[in-house]
Amino acid sequence: FGIRAHIWTLPSGLRACLIPRPNWHHSVALVIFRYGAIHTKARIDGRLRTFPAGVAHLLEHLLFERPNKNLFDALADLGADANAFTSHTTTGFHFTTRTSTLRALRITLSAVQSFCAPEASLTRERNVVLRELEGSRQNPDWRLHTTLLNALYHRHPVKIDIVGTPESVRRITLDTLATVHRFFY
Repeated sequence: FGIRAHIWTLPSGLRACLIPRPNWHHSVALVIFRYGAIHTKARIDGRLRTFPAGVAHLLEHLLFERPNKNLFDALADLGADANAFTSHTTTGFHFTTRTSTLRALRITLSAVQSFCAPEASLTRERNVVLRELEGSRQNPDWRLHTTLLNALYHRHPVKIDIVGTPESVRRITLDTLATVHRFFY
């Protein structure tokens, strides 16, 4: 295809990939962290820590929080369309824009590399996530998907919904989120 990817590792350990597309009229950026819904246990400072299901997804929500303006609004001001996702193994933040690509990337990286959510934000986003969870339970396709995973995997955390359970989401604290962010981001 003649497409050449430039891949390098930043001093923080984050791997970066740039794929120039000179004939495209917009730019796409994707920042992915190797932390997803299945990462419910980790050895941190020599001890095994267990995290409630749903931490990755709730952290994704809270990383859009910024002291002045949330990430969506900051990127929209530059003409960028942003979103994020949590999978079983990764969490990603992405945007598309026709202009200001480097400024949008700097804003995105700044937002995801610092965690500064107040308790009020946690309460608000926890309620958003609980509504998402209730909505997904109403979706037959998602119920089939999660029921199948639950039947196939008896012990592996992939059996638990990416969003968590209502009980696990209610147990997530700012301290847990800050610990996960420090360790995985």
